[in-house]
Amino acid sequence: MVHLFIKESKFISGLLWGFTLSYSGLLLFLFLPNHKSSQDVQALSMINYLFRSVIRMSTILGLFMLMVFVLKVHALGLLGGAFAGMMILSFLFLFKMKPAQ
Repeated sequence: MVHLFIKESKFISGLLWGFTLSYSGLLLFLFLPNHKSSQDVQALSMINYLFRSVIRMSTILGLFMLMVFVLKVHALGLLGGAFAGMMILSFLFLFKMKPAQ
């Protein structure tokens, strides 16, 4: 019984770390946007867009690897939590973009 409880608690802590990972991706997206609010979207250069995207993706991948290999977080729980957190964020942003009826 204790073994199952410890195993489940590691999975649940992995879920919580996954939510943290997805919300850190949100913070990276908010603080490192692909365009500045004063610029027109057409003035956006592809190199600038790719550079900021690479920074965001490598930071999230680095955090994932740090959590799995250094902090020894349950990998499936981490993936499940990150997936659930990103789905929640996607629905929130889509609901925010929905035009008023």
